[in-house]
Amino acid sequence: MNKQIHISKQVDEALASIDDIPRAEPNPFFFTRLQARISRQESNFWVRATGIMTRPAIAAFGVMAILMINTAVIINKASASTEVPEHAEMAIADEYNKTIAYYAIENAQP
Repeated sequence: MNKQIHISKQVDEALASIDDIPRAEPNPFFFTRLQARISRQESNFWVRATGIMTRPAIAAFGVMAILMINTAVIINKASASTEVPEHAEMAIADEYNKTIAYYAIENAQP
C-alpha cells in the first residue's frame, strides 16, 4: 500500500512539473506557408486519373460497361458449351464400351 502512495506522489510531481511550461507556438506565417505548399503541389497523371474516375457519372458508366461485357461473355460461353460435336459423343461411347469389356463376367477368376 505504501508503494501505491509513493507511485501516486511521483505521478503528481511529474504532472505538476509541466504546469510552468509555456504553450508551443508555430513560427509566424506558418499556416500561410503550409497552404501555399499544399496548393503548389503538382498533380501527376495518377492524381488526375483518380479524380476523373471517381466522378459518379464516370463510375456508373464503368460499372455498367463491365456488367454488359460480363453478360455478353457468359451468354457466348453458354451457347458455345451446349453444342457438343458428334465425334465427341462417339469418343465417349467408345471409351465407355472399352471400360465395360474389362469387367466382363467371363473373365472373373475365383
